[in-house]
Amino acid sequence: MEELPIKVEILYESDQLFSELKKIGQYIPLSTFLEILKLEPDGKFEILRVKKKVVKPKVEGENIVVAQGRGDSREVVPDETKKVDWGPFYGPVKDQGEHDICWAIVTAELVTAIRWIKQRENGTEYSYQELVDFVFPEKGKLRNNKAHFCYRLSILKALRYVVQQGIQKAVDRPFDGCKEFPPPRVLSNPHLGYIGAAKSIP
Repeated sequence: MEELPIKVEILYESDQLFSELKKIGQYIPLSTFLEILKLEPDGKFEILRVKKKVVKPKVEGENIVVAQGRGDSREVVPDETKKVDWGPFYGPVKDQGEHDICWAIVTAELVTAIRWIKQRENGTEYSYQELVDFVFPEKGKLRNNKAHFCYRLSILKALRYVVQQGIQKAVDRPFDGCKEFPPPRVLSNPHLGYIGAAKSIP
């Protein structure tokens, strides 16, 4: 029987692919990496480690403690936190787009997590729009980019706002962009999300 000739066409070739995936897998689950790729990020992909301010949430009663390590890269994570399966408390990856609002997204999701863990709610999403609008709106007006009035801020400051003012649910104040003059804080729903305290550990 005569064998038919076989033609092999190389569609993709990389001598670094598996080593790069192995490196990425040391820091984040590859399933998370695939979710990031779905967002089609532009430019270089980076995984960063903050050496002077390592921020991790610690559940302690009604409180969220933000721990900061100085001068090293050690993560401040209590043993009881490591034993918990945090999978159910994570929502889908959110894309901040062209905005500087990652601090607001993280803060809103921390409030969701702590209230869920304390069994006060079951995954209620909170409004990061409110945080952008009211935590430090004057800072957004100082940016050089006149098309945006969002800004960078520490998560600790945002958490302290939630302690004092509470935070609206996402359905009551959904995200619709950053504005020079945001609408006033009118509470259509009096039920706000609160946390007991936000502290920085030196």
